[in-house]
Amino acid sequence: AGMGMQEDVVLAHTPMIITRLPRTQLRVLQQQAMAVLLNLAPRAPDKFQDLSGHIITLRFLDACSKSGGEARALVQGSLMLLLSFVGLPGLQDELGQLDAVRIMLGRFTDLNSSDALRADAACILSRLCQNHVQNQATLRQSGGIVALVDQMEMYCRSRQPAKRTKKGELAPGSFGMSGGATEKLSPLMVGVVDCLWNAAVGNSRSEARLLTVGGMDALLNMLEVCPVLMRHQLAGIIADLCENRRIVPYVRAWRSDRTMVTAVELFCHHFEDEEVRLNVSRPDGVILNLWSPLRSHEGVSLSQPTAPLGDGSGSVGGGTSRPNTAGGGEGGSKDGGTTVTSGAPIAFQRLSSALQQSPAHKAERQLRRAIETQDLRAKITAVLECVGFEFAAENLPANERSALLMAQYYVAFRAGENWAQVRSQLRNENVKPIAADAILLENKLEEVFNTSRHVKCQQMHLSEESVEDESRKEAAFFDTILLQRDQEIRQEQIKRSALVPKSLQKRKAEKEAKKKMLAKSLVPQSSTSDLEGVAS
Repeated sequence: AGMGMQEDVVLAHTPMIITRLPRTQLRVLQQQAMAVLLNLAPRAPDKFQDLSGHIITLRFLDACSKSGGEARALVQGSLMLLLSFVGLPGLQDELGQLDAVRIMLGRFTDLNSSDALRADAACILSRLCQNHVQNQATLRQSGGIVALVDQMEMYCRSRQPAKRTKKGELAPGSFGMSGGATEKLSPLMVGVVDCLWNAAVGNSRSEARLLTVGGMDALLNMLEVCPVLMRHQLAGIIADLCENRRIVPYVRAWRSDRTMVTAVELFCHHFEDEEVRLNVSRPDGVILNLWSPLRSHEGVSLSQPTAPLGDGSGSVGGGTSRPNTAGGGEGGSKDGGTTVTSGAPIAFQRLSSALQQSPAHKAERQLRRAIETQDLRAKITAVLECVGFEFAAENLPANERSALLMAQYYVAFRAGENWAQVRSQLRNENVKPIAADAILLENKLEEVFNTSRHVKCQQMHLSEESVEDESRKEAAFFDTILLQRDQEIRQEQIKRSALVPKSLQKRKAEKEAKKKMLAKSLVPQSSTSDLEGVAS
């Protein structure tokens, strides 16, 4: 009733001249009004809310959605307007009571709409469900979790597993790319995963619903084929879901339909890929920098600790030789994308410059710079810890068990680097700690050093085991080739023996055998003689 009264008030204040405008002119006026609101509403959200702008916008969106394709531009403007203020305090409850979840879900499940419209609808759903149990329940009961999982499965079917990057193959400015060098993130899929994170994680009923519709398999399938930039988001949601112990068996039982790798192998591969990106890969899988095992292992001195971890901002790069792959540095292009050479035509240079200034390109560039300061290995460690390191080590190849050891002791190594940074800062500031603190620092660093030596010893054994496995595989491969060669020789001998002319004795023996066979048959002798006469 209150909603109807508000709509009546709005209609009462509508000028008569607007109600008399033709439909085409009315559409143009609505588009202009939407453009003005997109600029003003974010600057005065309280005033917009006092004027019931969020209610009018939601009802206007619902009405435009029923009008078909002619109001598509107005639908997009309404979604952008809702997205700008949906996170304001108190609007989650109010919009939820106005059935905003159902309306947004209808926009998301409309496959005839563009990906941009569906991405905006997914982002609005995510903000509506963030820490809001009632909206989460509404989304679950309306089939929202099923729709999100179906979208992820559809995305996975259209992609192939990303090619793993080896050391030295990651060109500057190409961070976050898998497949082609111009591949971009899908805003729709980023919004889908974010919506699933806010709508299901932490809600026991939504998590149970996610399991029943195959959501865990869809997340792991997507982790296998997604661009590198999305691995942080997917590893984060999987780590949070694994806090529910009932979900862990689903992770343990998962196996890829394409590459047949297990979830543990997939996470170990991503752990090694992250080491390659950070330029801290281990030669033959063995750590050399015992003071900072998570750092670079090339040209380090083992007699004293290496330099502390950067500036404490969370950057986890390995050494000064690592190229700046997030853009904006000397090693890559200005925008973190493809570099335009000076020999390219002027028209292409202008087009590239215009594309670099687009909002979508700027948003992705900011995302790349934000991801550059994060370490995916921490999230992978959280998942593997929930799965269990003892279980993960079963039936795992030697080289992947070496990466698993790094994940198992990742927290200890990170703590040791923090202690080393504390000591370095004390020395830089000429602060002399008291005896107890100095002893504590030395004990902590020695503890990490001993742990590193233990891990290195195990990795050396695993490296030898890996070499032996490779030798056995190589020997088995050559044995297979030799066996195939022997079979081909035998087949050739059989073919040649079949082409040799038969001798007279063999022909007589075959003729006698034929006569005996005919004599034993039920065919009369006269018929047999006739057949022989015809044959002769």
